Amino acid sequence: MAQDSPANMNATVNNENHKARVKLQDAAEATAMAVSATDNHADSSRQKGFIIAFPPQEAAAQDDKLVKYITEVINRSYLETEADFWIPGFERTNEDEIRDYLRSGALALAWRGDSSFEQHGDLSKDLLGCVKITMFPDEETGEFGMLACSAASRGIGVGRELLRFAEDEARRRGAKHMRLELLQGNGWRHDFKDRLEAWYGRSGYQLVRVEDVQKNWAFLKPLLAKPTVMKVFIKQL
Repeated sequence: MAQDSPANMNATVNNENHKARVKLQDAAEATAMAVSATDNHADSSRQKGFIIAFPPQEAAAQDDKLVKYITEVINRSYLETEADFWIPGFERTNEDEIRDYLRSGALALAWRGDSSFEQHGDLSKDLLGCVKITMFPDEETGEFGMLACSAASRGIGVGRELLRFAEDEARRRGAKHMRLELLQGNGWRHDFKDRLEAWYGRSGYQLVRVEDVQKNWAFLKPLLAKPTVMKVFIKQL
């Protein structure tokens, strides 16, 4: 068996070193772009008097007061807007679930002021809202959910900025589409859901399918108070 000459071996090593440098450079550029995108979004939100960001995962997950308050904000928001859909006593989420979302880096938060999570202190006093972002790399798709705002945040654009943050983050991670799922009455109308659906439509989301929740989401059936469908929307990013 022929052996490579020293010159060929050196050429191979140099080639591998070049590839490694290119990969490191690409990774550095990607990181810089991600930081820049986050900073740009933070600057945009900061001009409106609030910040949207992913909090430090473990620090946020271990903040019992914050976890409790986020859970309350989400459950209160969904109770106000979806009470007609669920049996009495239903809650959208719980503290264990929120803690898991924070620990996995899936939940972005909006808070009043211009200081970072670490500098802010008791964030629960100024929490304005949140949004959960899930990625499906095989489908080149992101999905957002649990978009909830506190009563104090209404009318200052927090919901719109949370949606924009989720889309920007999904796009940064390589998604070409953004998906959302929206409960709607089956055979009956819900005024808030109608307005929300229209708002998403103006934001670029198009209806792609409608699923019968009682048939396709069996685990929800015992919790539903009325016939319900799940509308699935997609936006091209």
